[in-house]
Amino acid sequence: MQDKQYIVPDLTNSSFESKCKSKKGEKKQVWQITNKDGPWRNKNHSTTLYENKIYVFGGYDGKKNHNVIKVFDLDNHTWSTLEVQDYQPNGRNGHTATLIDDKIYIIGGWLGSGPFAADDLHEFDLKSRRWSKLTPAGESPGPCNMHTADAIDREIFVFRGGNGKDYLNDLHCLDVDLLVWRKVDASGNYPPQRANHSSAIIQGHLYIFGGWDGTKRLNDLFALNTSTLTWTEIIVDGDAPSPRAGMSLTNLNDKLLLFGGSGHSALCYDDLRIYDPLTNKWEAMDVASKEDPNKLKQPQARAGHSTTLAGSKLYIIGGSYGPTYLQDMSIIDTNPAPKIEVKENSKDTLLDNLRARINDPEYSDITFIVEKKKFYAHKIVLSLISEHFHVMFSSGMMDSKTNEIVIEDVSYPIFYSIMHFLYTGEFEFGAEMEGQEHSLEQLHEFLRFADRFMLNDIKLHCEKRMSEILTFDNFDEIYAYADTYNAENLIAYCQWFKNHNSF
Repeated sequence: MQDKQYIVPDLTNSSFESKCKSKKGEKKQVWQITNKDGPWRNKNHSTTLYENKIYVFGGYDGKKNHNVIKVFDLDNHTWSTLEVQDYQPNGRNGHTATLIDDKIYIIGGWLGSGPFAADDLHEFDLKSRRWSKLTPAGESPGPCNMHTADAIDREIFVFRGGNGKDYLNDLHCLDVDLLVWRKVDASGNYPPQRANHSSAIIQGHLYIFGGWDGTKRLNDLFALNTSTLTWTEIIVDGDAPSPRAGMSLTNLNDKLLLFGGSGHSALCYDDLRIYDPLTNKWEAMDVASKEDPNKLKQPQARAGHSTTLAGSKLYIIGGSYGPTYLQDMSIIDTNPAPKIEVKENSKDTLLDNLRARINDPEYSDITFIVEKKKFYAHKIVLSLISEHFHVMFSSGMMDSKTNEIVIEDVSYPIFYSIMHFLYTGEFEFGAEMEGQEHSLEQLHEFLRFADRFMLNDIKLHCEKRMSEILTFDNFDEIYAYADTYNAENLIAYCQWFKNHNSF
């Protein structure tokens, strides 16, 4: 059985360590997404960030390869076509673009014909806007397609995927100052052959994820220590992303940010996942619409797209979903301003505490005796809603000077329901009547008590309930109750009932 092996970067930088450690009790961050138009329908292109602009080169639109450069200005969010000087390389897709200083190095790609991919190297000078075809010395990697190329210092590490015919796993390095290729003879647990994988650099480690090996999609993860030239297979703790190819991998705060890709039966994914080398775990990230931060909204599923990180914002451009080539750009803010939500916690706490004080002797300053049972209450609470109690406790009447009041001609369950309403604002017929059917006699008692203590909300509940049980047989009785207690709504309903029925 293979031992677990994984990379833990050298954390000599305390700022890196503090960024990676999660704070105790910290709420999981939700990223925000906005959508814009892309340059054209395109996949397997390359993107490069330079001086606050994203340069898009090449790609395939379903009919042809491109060789123009489109530029997205991050300041004004506009697209333009870059006018270049003289020579341009052939259109291609599946190539790589690597930035060092002011130059983009384009390696290989599929030109659309022939048995093999391109084995050329082009340099685009962003200052002069000129293309140059380079012929380095040394051992060239040969035809490259669906490979990866990453810069470390002044060198470009190429992990060759396909050559147009076979799936490969050889590693090459280009010294851009000497303009010399060399084949890298690394040791350790080498990644198996593949193409259409993804890569990223974290603290001198080259990470390779997933891809297609000619028979199946992969979800394995390898890391090359570029100082010791040693490969390690990372056996992650917990679940890994589904096997896929054509996804993107980006260094986000020294963590791997994975997006999209195609899986089984060319099903494309829309998930965003983070791999943290410190925890050796993948974590799924939530994304919400910027317009409605409470509504989760993933980017369009895709593969063969590009991702470019500018500050905290990830720009996802193009790609395809099955036969559909996409012409869009999703911008994901990975560090949106914290949302300050005002929650009425104090109101909820107040209501919960009032509910807990129903018939509670603590702090009680008035006790009612109803059917020889005691009910502990609080004058201030009762006075807030009931004008009757307000007058009773504040007018110098006898009841205002006593600690006990006997309530006659009302049953304890009905009195309890009235008190429950005064403490919670919620009314239930017979809060302690164990779900019994409410007779007209009980409804009459509620109505009488509500009228006596000036509780209009309860009175309306009674009127509504009596209107629902009104029949020919009880019409006279209910009408008499409505008239006695000046229940205007119930009187009007009774008159309507009488006019619409034959007596």
